[in-house]
Amino acid sequence: MEDNSKQSCPEQTITTPKHLRSSTWKYFEFYTVDGKVTNKGKAVCRLHKGQLSYSSTTRNLQARLLAYHPTEAEEAEAEGSSDTIKETTMLIQLFRK
Repeated sequence: MEDNSKQSCPEQTITTPKHLRSSTWKYFEFYTVDGKVTNKGKAVCRLHKGQLSYSSTTRNLQARLLAYHPTEAEEAEAEGSSDTIKETTMLIQLFRK
């Protein structure tokens, strides 16, 4: 019988693909194995390693950043992120009233 317990598994790392341009991606990334994203539907927060859904836009990532890391959200907005962060900020302020 073979001992399969000694087989090595590829190491899972966290990285942000270079083609993603929003400054929001400074705070989020994806799990990768051998340089390939393992699940494009789950982004990982670099600040607390929490996972959240991602589907083609950064709106929910920006909302999460604003809700849990407001200082970093302000930095992302100052770095010239799209108007989406400003729109999301306005929406969150409306909900808080």
